[in-house]
Amino acid sequence: GLDHPTRGQALVEGALATGFGWLLRNTAAAVFLLLAVFYVVPTLATLLPQPVGERVVPFLPSNAVAALTQVAPIEGALPPGAGLAVYAGYAVITLLAAALVLQRRDA
Repeated sequence: GLDHPTRGQALVEGALATGFGWLLRNTAAAVFLLLAVFYVVPTLATLLPQPVGERVVPFLPSNAVAALTQVAPIEGALPPGAGLAVYAGYAVITLLAAALVLQRRDA
C-alpha cells in the first residue's frame, strides 16, 4: 500500500512521467521536461520577489518531493502528507492535460 511516503512518491513520479510522455510523444523531450521542472523551475523561482517566493517555492514539485523525505520538520516546508498531495496534484493535472491532448490529437 501507500503506507510509506516513498511508495506514494514512486507512484506519482511514474504518473507524472507518463503524462509528460503522452503530452510530448517523445521520450527525450519528456525526460528533458521532467528534469527542467525539477531543476530549472526552482532556480528560476529564486528570482521571484522574496514575499512571493516564500509562498510559491514550497509548492514546487521538487520541494513537494523533498517534503516527503524530510526527517524532521523544516521551517517553511510542507509536511510530508501535504507534499505528497501537492505532488499528486501535479501528476493529476499532467495526466488530465495529456488525456485532452491525446483525445484531440488522435481523434
